[in-house]
Amino acid sequence: DNGVIATPDLPQRFRPLWATAMDVVSDGMIGRPISGHFSMAHHLTLGGWKSDTSMAAGPELEVGFYAFDAMRMLMQTEPVEVRGVGANLDHRGIPYIDNGKCLVTCANGAMASVDLVLSMHHPFPPARSAYVIGDEGALAIVGNEIEVHTPDGVEKHAVPEWNHTERELGAWLDVCRGDGDPVPMQEEGLRTLDFILAYKKSHETGETVFLGEKEA
Repeated sequence: DNGVIATPDLPQRFRPLWATAMDVVSDGMIGRPISGHFSMAHHLTLGGWKSDTSMAAGPELEVGFYAFDAMRMLMQTEPVEVRGVGANLDHRGIPYIDNGKCLVTCANGAMASVDLVLSMHHPFPPARSAYVIGDEGALAIVGNEIEVHTPDGVEKHAVPEWNHTERELGAWLDVCRGDGDPVPMQEEGLRTLDFILAYKKSHETGETVFLGEKEA
């Protein structure tokens, strides 16, 4: 009523690497996604705001909007069954998990997994990687490169350069000026939030969380 427009922060959708990967999948270069894995590394800081429960909601929500949203982007289907485990294995004194794993069954029957690697104290590129297997090929994100594997061989796709922060802020400013519709991105943000909260509930309770039903 007061004209305030709230939009979610879904940064992967504006980053050149992930936007290009989404184009590869959307263009059908690997066929229909049937299996995928998404890993995100992000170090938990002892004594910083990230370990303060009065200022941080936990790594599931901070890092989740990268890894879990990337899964929804590239698998191009919605999660319906979510199973998760999580534990604090290294950061003593912090009331959060620092390692998490999530297994997902999607609406179309595809499967995916998500890793939250939060205990690394040094660079480890494999902890920031992803792949999607399709019924006609596969896509791998290795470092800042995209590889497409098909029966014809391996093709590397160039990743363009742009400032993802400027693009994301530009999209938000367009909405504020009345030049865009905020609803689609708001809906995407809510779906990813539901996914993250399902994982959080699953690893805290040990139960499978159901978000919907498989397609007929």
